[in-house]
Amino acid sequence: MKLLRTVAMNTDHIFYGLPVEVSRVDLFISNDVEWTPEMIETSKRCQDEHLRSMAKRMPHSYWYK
Repeated sequence: MKLLRTVAMNTDHIFYGLPVEVSRVDLFISNDVEWTPEMIETSKRCQDEHLRSMAKRMPHSYWYK
């Protein structure tokens, strides 16, 4: 297994928007499979969606980006 990418973001905030928790998601790829660029991009998109799903109380301004 090879580490392809690690992404992290603040996933929990206090009422005033100050971060109190940071989460990260690692993306590993297997050496046994021939990875195409499309497969890698799809995996990266799923990784980003997984990280965003970990958000708990995000500041109001976060959702308007």
